[in-house]
Amino acid sequence: MKKLLLFVLLSSFIKVNAQVYTYTASPTYTSDVPGSTLYYHIGFYNPTSSSITIQFERYTKYEPPYWYSCFCFIQCHPPSLDYVDIEVPPFSWGPQMSILFKNDSVNPGQATASIKINQVGFANNADTIHLTAATILSTGIKATTVTNNLSFPNPTLGEFTFVASENKPYHLIINDINGKCIYQQKDIVYRKHQIQLEDKPQGTYFLQAIYNSGKIETKKIIKN
Repeated sequence: MKKLLLFVLLSSFIKVNAQVYTYTASPTYTSDVPGSTLYYHIGFYNPTSSSITIQFERYTKYEPPYWYSCFCFIQCHPPSLDYVDIEVPPFSWGPQMSILFKNDSVNPGQATASIKINQVGFANNADTIHLTAATILSTGIKATTVTNNLSFPNPTLGEFTFVASENKPYHLIINDINGKCIYQQKDIVYRKHQIQLEDKPQGTYFLQAIYNSGKIETKKIIKN
C-alpha cells in the first residue's frame, strides 16, 4: 500500500512539473525583397482536458531603421509589447501565433529576435527560438515577376494554381496584410496545387511555400 501511494505521489509530481503542449513552427529564417511582409508562424496543441496558457517573452531584438516587429494572434499587437499570453483550449490547437517583421520599403536589411516560450508556471523550462528576417535586393521575386510560380492572372479573382519550384513535399501558408493566416495546407506532394480564395476580401496577400529541403518561397498575391 505504501509503495502504491508513493508511486501515485511521484506520478503526480512528474505531471505538474512538465510542460504539456506540443507545437509546429515555420523555419526561423525568412527573406524577401524590401517592402515585403516577413513573418514566423507557430501553432500550439493542448493534449489535456484543461485549458493552458502559453507565455511569449521577446527578450532581445535588433531592427534596422524604419523596421518594426510585433506579435500577431487574432490581431496584431503594438511593436513595443514584448510579453504576450495565449490560451489554448483543451484537446485542441490554440490561435496561431505569428511574429511579423515590417521592413523598409527601399533599403535592404536584416532584423533578429530571440523569444522564450513556456507554459505558465514553467519559465525555467522555456523553449527558445532565434528568428532572422532579411530583405535582399539581389534575391526574391519582385512584383513585376511574382507570377512565375502562379497561374495567370495575378491580380486574381480568387482561383489560381501554385507551381512548386522543387519536386519535394512542401507546406503552403497564406497570410493577409496584417499577418493573419487565412489558408494553410501541409505535406503537399504534387507540384501543382490549386488554391481558392473567392470568399476572401480584395487586397494583398502573401503566400509562403516551405519545402522539406529548407527552401522558402514567398509570393505576393493581389486579390480583386
